[in-house]
Amino acid sequence: MPVLIQSCIVVATIAVVAIAFVIVRTMLRFDRAATEFSRTLRVIRVKVEDTADDVRGMVSTVETVVPHIKHIVARFETVSEQIGSVGERTVRLSHTVLDEIEAPIRTVAALVHGIRSGSSQLMGAIRNRVSHHQASSNGGL
Repeated sequence: MPVLIQSCIVVATIAVVAIAFVIVRTMLRFDRAATEFSRTLRVIRVKVEDTADDVRGMVSTVETVVPHIKHIVARFETVSEQIGSVGERTVRLSHTVLDEIEAPIRTVAALVHGIRSGSSQLMGAIRNRVSHHQASSNGGL
């Protein structure tokens, strides 16, 4: 066998060994990556399950609380309607009171004003008469 063919066989053998070595290293890296990926998936699964349990608990709590909130809202609506009704009654009552009391108060105020004016006029006339009477009884002095 010529030396050239033997050299080619040796080079081909070395190339096949190098390729096999690279393939083995690559397979080991893929194996490590797959193991790490598997661990990560387990951690994610545990976290997701814990989170799902938490979400289920929250949903259960919300399902329990919502009927109570609906009841409270219904009570608030009833109370607000009653407050509105009381407000309307108060407005009607105040209008009625003003309508019934305003006219008599105005009449009394006018009467008081008239009495005050009349008494002022009367007092002025009495003073004039008294001062006129005093002047004539003193002899005009």
